[in-house]
Amino acid sequence: MTPEVSKMLVHIVAQISILLLVLSVRQVQGISWRDLGVFWPKGHQTERWLIAFIGLCVIQEIISRITGIGEKQSWGEQYSVSVIVLRVIGIVVLAPIAEELFFRGLLFERIRATSLGSIGAVALTSVFFALVHIQYKPLEMAFVLVDGLFFGLTRYATGSLLVTWLCHSLGNLYAVLQLLRG
Repeated sequence: MTPEVSKMLVHIVAQISILLLVLSVRQVQGISWRDLGVFWPKGHQTERWLIAFIGLCVIQEIISRITGIGEKQSWGEQYSVSVIVLRVIGIVVLAPIAEELFFRGLLFERIRATSLGSIGAVALTSVFFALVHIQYKPLEMAFVLVDGLFFGLTRYATGSLLVTWLCHSLGNLYAVLQLLRG
């Protein structure tokens, strides 16, 4: 097993561990899926928030191109097919599910139930979300913070974690496609 495969497996195990933690807390504390936000909102809220997120991604892409921060080496030049597959699974599927369940599901609800309320829940989960992505440069970290604020506002406005998960997965998929293309 190559060091890159081992590294990706560690990341995948970490995401699965987060999922298991959330599921355990949910079970022990009797938290319903609905309380975690696992439902689709009524009406056209999903489409509206997806369109808004695409707009945010366009703005971030323009800023990235102007500043040159988006230029990275293609994964095809760095990694084997097995590492790329593991990266795609981890980044596009597992990370958004685990992070959204933890930050905008469990943590959001816990903070919202305090005197900090919904605004505190949006702000704090966004900051914690950004801190988990400490591997990025400062401007990229700012983008992650803005994404976290967007996801938190989406959770607050729709009540749905599924919309935030969909936006998060879509954003990660776009990033992965750029890295595959080079």
